[in-house]
Amino acid sequence: MLYAGASSTAGSGFMVNATTYTTAQVAAMTSLSSISSFTSGATYSISTTQELVKLASIVNAGSSGEGCTFVLGADLDLSSISDWTPIGTSTYFKGTFDGNGHTISNLTITSHNDYL
Repeated sequence: MLYAGASSTAGSGFMVNATTYTTAQVAAMTSLSSISSFTSGATYSISTTQELVKLASIVNAGSSGEGCTFVLGADLDLSSISDWTPIGTSTYFKGTFDGNGHTISNLTITSHNDYL
């Protein structure tokens, strides 16, 4: 899925000229904390560690996120989670995850060797 002002290089899997969402645009998106299931075509913001955990939980419970876009609204530090459960352990993640220029740091996976 591409965004306004974005294009892809054929076959590369990478976006060029990608749009960076402003703080106001991210704030106007549906927060992942406010939903219990995905709606195809929707764009969701992820601005907290708890929201990223919720994304993993919903996907791992069987909803792939296909047709949805998930946008990071802040840098996330996962140092409070000693063993991260990867997104897509039982259901493949099929949505679009847009880091929006942010980082996820201190992610540790120790018990899910099949995903390393």
